[in-house]
Amino acid sequence: MLKRTPLFNIQSRLGGKFGPFGKWEMPLWFPEGIKKEVMAVRQRAGIFDVSHMGEFLISGKGSLDFLQNLLTNDLSKVELNKAQYNLMLNPSGGVIDDLIVYRVGLDEWRLVVNASNVKEDKDWICKNLASDVTFRDESDDWGLIAIQGPESEGILGNFCSDISKLKRFELRKTEINEVKVEIARTGYTGEDGFEIFVRPMEASVLYEQFADMGVSPIGLGARDALRLEVCYPLHGHEISPDINPLEAGLGWAVKLEKGDFIGRDNLLSYEEKNPKREIVALFPEVPVREGAEVYLKDSLVGKITSGLFSPTLEKPIALALLENFDKKNKDLVIKKGKRFKIAKLCEKPFYRR
Repeated sequence: MLKRTPLFNIQSRLGGKFGPFGKWEMPLWFPEGIKKEVMAVRQRAGIFDVSHMGEFLISGKGSLDFLQNLLTNDLSKVELNKAQYNLMLNPSGGVIDDLIVYRVGLDEWRLVVNASNVKEDKDWICKNLASDVTFRDESDDWGLIAIQGPESEGILGNFCSDISKLKRFELRKTEINEVKVEIARTGYTGEDGFEIFVRPMEASVLYEQFADMGVSPIGLGARDALRLEVCYPLHGHEISPDINPLEAGLGWAVKLEKGDFIGRDNLLSYEEKNPKREIVALFPEVPVREGAEVYLKDSLVGKITSGLFSPTLEKPIALALLENFDKKNKDLVIKKGKRFKIAKLCEKPFYRR
């Protein structure tokens, strides 16, 4: 039986069309449809249910050293109530998961991980857990609501007068109509936005308040389009246990100079490897799906990792993992059924505000 978030009932009343997403029953779209949902976020604001994400608490005197060994970015630079994007790798350098780490205490860290990877992440962390570090799975203790879009600051400003002072990747404890929350200026859409940590029994109250204000409810279909338009990776697509962060263009979140961490040796050796693989952006002439083969003339050079019709650009877009490929070649073809369709190599991201 699929799990449901604390927001299932209110989203049902708002007309959400539900479907399976991993082990969860999640809204795929609402009555306005995916295109209007995307444009609501790009032009105004939308509200997302991300309560299915996992939350872990890592604590103890050795927690910083432990996380420095577990993750790729340099957490020594993260101050109290700040956050950082990170990657957790296997020994071969492949991505177990990408996540955001919040420093919620001097020796306390909250990890927000992908819903589909909660068990795998938990098992991996516990397998490598240091003796002076404590792990707690708090996934059932939190509801998580995201408000994304250029008007999101103004909307939250109706409840939190100093929300404009909250900087990108900062976390603050506050209240919304006497409901205790923690608000972070983070998101997955390419727009300004906030994620609100709230106790599960109070999540639907907040969600309904925002919906009553005219904030559009957003489903997973629009969420995927929004993240693809700005070339954010999705685990199992652009990153996976078989794709390392350098191939995915996430080298900025990998600090090889900080010292040893799991997967580092293989990333160092990968830098000397030739030919290399790389996630690239394409404009196909028709929409294409994950797994479609990409050719340069008669040579197979890779496969599509994500693809759809962009509501914002009003044209098909796709990401592909290519190998042994010279970027001077701008024209490729993608196999769709028994036919081949032209695709043009382009710069990332597709959309930038």
